[in-house]
Amino acid sequence: MEDEPMSVNMNMDERAIRALHSAVVWTLTNWSGQGDIDQAELYDLRTFLQGAIFEFDLARPYKDL
Repeated sequence: MEDEPMSVNMNMDERAIRALHSAVVWTLTNWSGQGDIDQAELYDLRTFLQGAIFEFDLARPYKDL
């Protein structure tokens, strides 16, 4: 059981998802290659959060342009 990775489940609203996505994008844009942050994990998180944003956008009623 010690070898199992730990995880956390969270519920976040649209505003929180968009804020977290912006923070991840900012971090990747300003990446200096230093520190203990896992850059590959940030890329995966960015993709996941962008997908969540698309889900929010697609759930809105269609509006004529």
